[in-house]
Amino acid sequence: MTDVPAGTSTIQRVCFLIEDTWAIANDWPHLKKCVEAILSRVAAHHEGYCEVALVTFGSAWPYSTCPLQSTHWTQDIEHARQCLDGLRPSLGGCRVQPLLTEALAEAAYLFECPSTLTADSSSIACHCLAIVASEPSKIPVPWPVPEDCHFASGLAGYTELCMALKKRGVEFSFLAPQHMACQDAIARIGRAFVAAQGFKASSEARSSIIDIGSFVRCFLAPSWVLGMSALQQLTSDPAFLPGASLPGKAAPAAQPQSGVPGEPQVLASAPEPAASEESAAADAVAQQPPQQQRPIWQGRMSLGQSVTHGAPQTLWACCALVLGSEAADLALGWPADLIINEVTKSASLIAELKDSSKLRLRGVLQLSEVGELGRRVVEKLAQQQLMAHIDMTQHLGTPASMVVMTLPSKKGPPPALASKLVFIIINRDQ
Repeated sequence: MTDVPAGTSTIQRVCFLIEDTWAIANDWPHLKKCVEAILSRVAAHHEGYCEVALVTFGSAWPYSTCPLQSTHWTQDIEHARQCLDGLRPSLGGCRVQPLLTEALAEAAYLFECPSTLTADSSSIACHCLAIVASEPSKIPVPWPVPEDCHFASGLAGYTELCMALKKRGVEFSFLAPQHMACQDAIARIGRAFVAAQGFKASSEARSSIIDIGSFVRCFLAPSWVLGMSALQQLTSDPAFLPGASLPGKAAPAAQPQSGVPGEPQVLASAPEPAASEESAAADAVAQQPPQQQRPIWQGRMSLGQSVTHGAPQTLWACCALVLGSEAADLALGWPADLIINEVTKSASLIAELKDSSKLRLRGVLQLSEVGELGRRVVEKLAQQQLMAHIDMTQHLGTPASMVVMTLPSKKGPPPALASKLVFIIINRDQ
């Protein structure tokens, strides 16, 4: 046991809870930079008198191979950095629901373990920082303290555990990516943050929020001055400045010369096609045996500025399904929001679809949360046999496009809304 030195008022104990699913993979480089900044600041100000622990959490088994893993407390900051370097977020299932509640319970256990640095608990500052990109699972976990369980005896959710940690002297903070797909997670965990801090209204939390460029939003406990100073320093880091490119983010395509201003190009009038040469390609995808299809990506699709001639518009949420034998690892690192840059019927593209040497991935999109605009777009794709194009070059590292089309209708007119769309990813010429 080591006494606190005269020049150090407190020992720092920081437990990092990190979501380990594909939903966070594209944003992990920026989020990791935030974690490393805090580690460096803790080590610089409390060298030899700090302890850190890492807890990673995915979705429930079998959607994540290791749903919950943790280290024990360590004073070796370099070892913690090596653990971060080895983290490769992936898997998590079609609809990611990370086990944040289980991770908080694990953190509570870790904070109950005595420190090897001092016997005086009053000289320890404890902080729990969660890094989350998805709306957490709502399934509660067993909890042995009845007064902490507000809704069910012996069970606690992540909000109750955040409050329970606060009661035990552990401050709760969290980071999340700022893009649209993370807004539900920010809203829900933000309410847990407000409850843990004892704020009477969400507006009281504004002074605790730090936005690092347009990439990361931080909710930090007001008492965690060290964490705030570390992250505020990143606001001037070139990697977070406006205009910096987030890996995997689709760049807007050039606007087409035709079309009605103010209306998505896909909804504009188009001549009825004489033949549907792309039906054979769509048929091949549609005939995949359903029992062999597996999810590889979940997110949203939006019409980009080049199609809407204005702000991007969300069409639907969807899940990409492929055959088990397909190269599903190509989906790792896709962003949560894929942007449709063009909607057209192109003879040259049809020829490329027929070229098997250019095929990279094919599958089915299972749609959900389809809005009115999404319904109209699907109807136009079916009626006019149009194809939606998504530039995948930045996501895959080489020139490539995702082509989205409706399932072919063999009898009668196409349905007003298809429950499934097919997609084909092809290599493009330089």
